[in-house]
Amino acid sequence: GGAWEAYLVEANPWFGPSLRALQDKYPGKVHVFSSTAAFMCAATASFYLDSHNHEHNYWGSSMSFNHPDAVRGGHKKVTVPTVNVIQMIRENTVQSDSVILKMDIEGAEWDIVPCLASSPFATLVDSFYLEEHPLSWNPDTPTTEADMKKAKSKLMARGVKMPQYFSQTLFLLNGTEAVGANASLSS
Repeated sequence: GGAWEAYLVEANPWFGPSLRALQDKYPGKVHVFSSTAAFMCAATASFYLDSHNHEHNYWGSSMSFNHPDAVRGGHKKVTVPTVNVIQMIRENTVQSDSVILKMDIEGAEWDIVPCLASSPFATLVDSFYLEEHPLSWNPDTPTTEADMKKAKSKLMARGVKMPQYFSQTLFLLNGTEAVGANASLSS
């Protein structure tokens, strides 16, 4: 139907060409941050490439040194910039937008979700599709399982819909295929 935009953030550099093709196909509608990790601040981060799971679109690439596919791949590391997800939401949406946040970031959600729950901009998000990974994939986070549960409850109490969710890496949105984006929002 109506007007829409998508912000696609993907740390794995292997997806850059596919994401840029989407941006070229939908100029002004699709905004790509390739070779960039979604996080709670703007900085740089080590990102470990999954080089084994081609049939699953390299789904084990992660900021986590402990991710099983990072270990199996011999910790093939690249350094990527990070983008502050909350700032992206604040700067690109307004309350009347319909905002969908999809997050499949292999453990970094343990840092972002509590920050989002405490942010005054959390109410800009209508639906939050979160794929939650084991806490062990992010051993340096101060977030506990109780903290994560409290943060998700706080988001839902503030009106954010959080359905049960498991990404299949490739997904369909309004009949259009989008490729491998780990965090996105639309308005």
